[in-house]
Amino acid sequence: MNDDARRLTQEEAGLMRELGTALNAAAGQAPHDTDAEHLAAASWPDVVAVAGRLAHVMVGNDLAELVALHEA
Repeated sequence: MNDDARRLTQEEAGLMRELGTALNAAAGQAPHDTDAEHLAAASWPDVVAVAGRLAHVMVGNDLAELVALHEA
């Protein structure tokens, strides 16, 4: 890892674990591993919701880091 790279927060790590769980559930509902099966999986909305929360948190944390660097 690059020394300048931002480390994951506990919140991000938790959301990544949650996303992995949601993705595994969707994969379990897609026996032939097709896009159509994944998108039709009952748990797919959970995947999208967790991914959206993770993206929101990561972007917010990145922006806060950029502001801190700019103000330093």
